[in-house]
Amino acid sequence: IADYSYYDPNHNDSNAQSLKNAKGDAVIPGTAWAGIFRSHFATILGRISHENAEGFIKDLFGYVDGEKAEESKIVFDETVLEKATFIDRTRNAIDRFTGGAGDKKLFTSRYAYSGSGDLVITLKSGKYDKDLAKELIRQTVTDLNDGYVNVGGLGSVGGGLIKICERKAGAEND
Repeated sequence: IADYSYYDPNHNDSNAQSLKNAKGDAVIPGTAWAGIFRSHFATILGRISHENAEGFIKDLFGYVDGEKAEESKIVFDETVLEKATFIDRTRNAIDRFTGGAGDKKLFTSRYAYSGSGDLVITLKSGKYDKDLAKELIRQTVTDLNDGYVNVGGLGSVGGGLIKICERKAGAEND
């Protein structure tokens, strides 16, 4: 997840950086996780032609429709990437009008690399298929680990890849 309004006087050659908290650790907001999982759930349910994919997604992730609203039954905590190394990566800037490489223009991003953090997902009680939700969570985590789903908007240039290192034991991790 990148902060495109980034400016660091010590590194004024960077145009964007990984989102950080007040301590300087890279973070992945819970809202980013929610978007990643919601999108991938919809993709999976569409591929298997689930009879009520849209209703399931609305029941699980909540919705606002005019005066009517329902809160999310799935909650994602912010993930703090501890001990991440920050690296700069420079590539050609793209001319937004032609779609080609910008004339003598470069774009430098500062990425968080090789850190570790916890992804905490909470399923609340409510009216939805909890077994289906758990299976979709398992499949999405597997797809994240295998590189089929990326975190952030830079997947086409190799950014946002996640490797699942271990799973903590406990009832909360069903």
